[in-house]
Amino acid sequence: MTFVRRFLDDSWQAGIEDVMRHIEHFLALGGENTVAIGGDFDGTDLPDGMTGVESVEALAECLLRHNYPETLVQAIFFDNAYRFFTSL
Repeated sequence: MTFVRRFLDDSWQAGIEDVMRHIEHFLALGGENTVAIGGDFDGTDLPDGMTGVESVEALAECLLRHNYPETLVQAIFFDNAYRFFTSL
């Protein structure tokens, strides 16, 4: 998933909820087992509410507040990437 502000919102006013909508888009395409967090926090304008890697927890909490199942949040933030990298 990208955290690049201009990819999340044409007005460059992206916030953490826009990252959530970006995730929702890929989940709607069947990405439950492939969507993963792996942001490039260097050299880009991050969305409002995100300052760096320390903000990833706030994104997970945002998803949980919007009633995403804990198992899906765990998959997005760890399991999917772990499965990918251990299958190489």
